Amino acid sequence: MADAPPETENPSTEDDTPAKPGQAKDLTLSFEAVKIFRFNWTDTEGASHYHLLENTDGVSGFSPVAENISQGSETLALEIEAALYDRTNAQYMLQACIGEGAQEQCSDSGILSVSDALVDSIGHLKPTINPAIL
Repeated sequence: MADAPPETENPSTEDDTPAKPGQAKDLTLSFEAVKIFRFNWTDTEGASHYHLLENTDGVSGFSPVAENISQGSETLALEIEAALYDRTNAQYMLQACIGEGAQEQCSDSGILSVSDALVDSIGHLKPTINPAIL
C-alpha cells in the first residue's frame, strides 16, 4: 500500500494564512451505471472547497482527479476512463481546503480503497422459487 501524501503544512506566521480546516469525514464510494464512481462525504467545518485525489493502482502515489469542489456539494460522480476492473486496487482521498494559491491549507481524509468498497457492495441474492415449475 502506498503512503499517503504529506499533508499541507500550516506555517506559523503572522500573515493572513488561514487555519487548516478539519479532516473530511464520512467519505464513501458507491458504483453507478457504466464506469462511474460516486463519492459522498459530510462537509467539513472551516473548509471552502475540496480536492479528490486518486492513487490508480495503490502504489504509484496520489494525484488530483477533481479540484476546487465547492463546499456544500457533498457528492461527486467521477467517470472512469479505463475499465473499472483496472481500478480494483485504486485508492482515493478527499482534501478539505481553505484559501487559495500559496495561502491554501488542506487536511487529508482517510484513504478509501476501491477493493474494500467492492466487497461492501456485494449483496445477498436469494432465489425465488416459482411453485408452478415444481
